Amino acid sequence: MPIFSYQSFNAGNSKVHDLNSLTAQALTVEAHDHLAAATAPSRLVFPTLPDQAIPNGPPAERHKLPVQGPAHLVAPAPQGTIAKGFATTTFFDMMKHKVLQNRQALFRQMQGMPDVTAFGELDGGHADFSRMNEYVVSKMAGATSNDKACNNFTVYCANGANADCVGQGEGWYAIRYLGYVVVFVHVPNKLMKSPKPPKQGAVRGVAAQRQTVAAAKPYARPAGGQSTEDRLVKFYQDIASTIIRNGGGTIDLIMGDTNQSSGGVTPRVVSKATGLTFNNAHAGAIVPIDSYNVSVGGTNAKGDKLYDVAVYNAATVKVSKVCYWSQLAPFNNGSAVAAVTDHMGLAIQIE
Repeated sequence: MPIFSYQSFNAGNSKVHDLNSLTAQALTVEAHDHLAAATAPSRLVFPTLPDQAIPNGPPAERHKLPVQGPAHLVAPAPQGTIAKGFATTTFFDMMKHKVLQNRQALFRQMQGMPDVTAFGELDGGHADFSRMNEYVVSKMAGATSNDKACNNFTVYCANGANADCVGQGEGWYAIRYLGYVVVFVHVPNKLMKSPKPPKQGAVRGVAAQRQTVAAAKPYARPAGGQSTEDRLVKFYQDIASTIIRNGGGTIDLIMGDTNQSSGGVTPRVVSKATGLTFNNAHAGAIVPIDSYNVSVGGTNAKGDKLYDVAVYNAATVKVSKVCYWSQLAPFNNGSAVAAVTDHMGLAIQIE
């Protein structure tokens, strides 16, 4: 029963995919300031081994095993801690500790480390991230190198098993791993925007007094155009057909940043696109596994939008376990935590 893990970072529109493209982006700043408003010590920092551990072994061996010991309960660093001009070296340190924290928290939750770890908005092929495999404790199986930093994916595989890429395109990257076909997505923002209505001439007199503007309806069909739902169905249809053409087979799992407006959108449009039944892997409020006495309604910066989800093919797999973790990473030697992204991450174990 493999465990698939997904964490989206927050990169800008830069054509350079370096560390600077990820450091203290606007939504990451917003996420930190929102989370820091709750000043109570409610975040868990798990023990990890330092980089110097097992100095004579392969780098990945340093962080391979779970580390015993209690987690520390800490508060977020003050608002304004993450801001423009934040040091890139400090930010990478937070990124690596975020990866290590995800592993330790995940082991406590699922009694296993992730078999496949995917990062959204990260080009693992860039030299700035060449050491990331040490902290993921996995071999990089593949990375996209799209024009914009925010459009990239990087996939790492553990346990000596590799993942074969069975398709990729704007906003998605698909693998086949141990017979499972898994699609990681970052649905393009442009698919979620309805075309602007045509401009009308000025209305005068009595007609102007009576004129009202109709409220926008979710997924309303613009005159002569597609609705948002139409575009999403086409997006997933193209993914499914490309994977089949490449010999990948039927999709078993889709996970990542879906940009959906509500929790029911993605399973509905994927089911329409494939003619199969896809269900949400998680329902109800989210309790982050790296937090204490915290519950949220969404995975975005303000916790009010359910963007980052997993949906599964009900005919081919079933969910064993699923969990989420926060946007926070250890900061200032673990005495506090700070946001390293605006996205919550998640992991799912399927069979």
